[in-house]
Amino acid sequence: MNIPIKEAGHALKDQRFVKLSIGDEEGFTTRTKWEELKQFALAALATHHKAEPLSPGLEMEAMRTRMPYEIGARAFRPIIDRIGREAEIVREESVLRLKNHRVKLGGDAGILGASIETALTSAQFQPPELKQLADALKIPASDIPRIRTVLAAMEREGRVVKIATDLYFSRAASDAAKDRLVKYLETHSDITAAIFRDLLGASRKFAIALLDHFDHTGVTTRVGDTRRLRTPPS
Repeated sequence: MNIPIKEAGHALKDQRFVKLSIGDEEGFTTRTKWEELKQFALAALATHHKAEPLSPGLEMEAMRTRMPYEIGARAFRPIIDRIGREAEIVREESVLRLKNHRVKLGGDAGILGASIETALTSAQFQPPELKQLADALKIPASDIPRIRTVLAAMEREGRVVKIATDLYFSRAASDAAKDRLVKYLETHSDITAAIFRDLLGASRKFAIALLDHFDHTGVTTRVGDTRRLRTPPS
């Protein structure tokens, strides 16, 4: 993809070439190849979104291996970031998507999402895990991957919160649990899993899962067997 270094000086002044910065190094490619890369990336993402509308996008490595020219893993990130600045492509960590792509449940997936949301909302602080959820919705175990896909889309829409592997809370239940936790800690120095369990009226299993989640998301910090607010009230 690069032209010889001896041609670099001429390339800088020649509009037929594009200068690329790759870390501390510089490289050059022809403008024709550069435009081809951009169009290929746009087309690959459009195809992916059409085939998998519930997917947030395409992994960078999957895109790299599909490119019409061989590009090393180290060089690919700065190259794709520049392509993104020049084209309608967004990189979110290791996932690429078209700027106008939004995951939105519809059709059968939308119906399933509504059923899942109803089940999780009804369960409040003791939601079913995926196998139990499939049983409750009369969905065969072989369709659990489809439930995971729909839940991931619902999470991106803000309708559910992933608390642990295969454990999702409705947004309302998660927010209510957080509110009870914070209000308690505004008047107490710390909280145990047993006290939090009683505040929720849920089993210890769900209380601990929520506390771990709130530790991970920066609401609380663990000190021994207790939790404290990460930022104590003033």
